[in-house]
Amino acid sequence: MANLIQPPEASEIMTRFLDGTRVPLIATELHLTQGTIRNHLASIFGKVGVSSQQEFFDMFKAVRVARRELRPDKPFVCQGKVMMVRLARSDTSPMT
Repeated sequence: MANLIQPPEASEIMTRFLDGTRVPLIATELHLTQGTIRNHLASIFGKVGVSSQQEFFDMFKAVRVARRELRPDKPFVCQGKVMMVRLARSDTSPMT
């Protein structure tokens, strides 16, 4: 399985991307090139097994729903892949 640990820069990019910030603005805010942002996103997509922004958002939405509605550690299916949701001990608040 791929190493899902991201460097802090990639985590910040992913957070902003999931918040709806577009690549050009992320690049400006982080003082990076758009190519660097796209490379980080492509790396993240590859590590989670998706090939497009839409697949990534669909997977993220499915994980959010699973965290709210399913028991932790119970497998669920997203785009034909069996996935698991593991909640950290400190994660006690429901996602909205």
